[in-house]
Amino acid sequence: MTPDGRLERINRRWEEIWGIDEQTIRSDRALARRRTLEQVEDPDAFMAGLDQLEANPASGFKDEVRLLDGRTIERYGAHARGEDGETVGRVWFHTDITERKREEDSLRFLADATNLLSSSLDHETTMRRLAQLAVPRIADWCAVEVGDPGRAQQLAVAHVDPDKVQFAREFRERYPEDPETGAVPTVMRTGESQIYPEIPVGVLEQAAEDEEHLRLLRELGLRSVMIVPIQIRGRVFGAITFVTAESGHTYGDD
Repeated sequence: MTPDGRLERINRRWEEIWGIDEQTIRSDRALARRRTLEQVEDPDAFMAGLDQLEANPASGFKDEVRLLDGRTIERYGAHARGEDGETVGRVWFHTDITERKREEDSLRFLADATNLLSSSLDHETTMRRLAQLAVPRIADWCAVEVGDPGRAQQLAVAHVDPDKVQFAREFRERYPEDPETGAVPTVMRTGESQIYPEIPVGVLEQAAEDEEHLRLLRELGLRSVMIVPIQIRGRVFGAITFVTAESGHTYGDD
């Protein structure tokens, strides 16, 4: 960008990251800025970064920007100077670091979970804290069930929204899983994890007991599910369910 903020050059990768083409930016900067701010979780912080670079032209600026679709963009800005030391423009580097952040979050979760699981013999309290630890770091929803496959007790359920936690509890009481064919009882019975990277509409229709059940399942907006057994010395005594929904994230083999 020129010293007065006029766009000088933009590459195709920047257009891909933000979904805004160069022609739009050149012809209507106000529209381009609005479309950018509509994508970020914290528009005020995003603008503060621009203001900071304006106020401190001699220093660079670097931060991480979280987008509403779950991506994380690393943003670095600096003033470019000519041979005489005068500012000749401004350069911005935007890098999509979403996968790197997810890997870091996963490793951090595993480390913290390991410390948590080894810190107490009170497994009920530990499991509840584990569910809270998972949200929102690696899941939008997390539930822990313990007991026998056919008579499992939901020990904990976590979500960032307390109202949704209550909804989940009432939903489970109203529509308990089939002890023979349900996903969680199956994991508890076999000791083998199950993963659903994407949840097809057909799966919800098959699982629904009636039209109201199907409506509520769709309302949850479930995107991806991972169910893992809780084992001690080879004995399965529960299962943890990790679910993504509004974040848009999906689980893979890793």
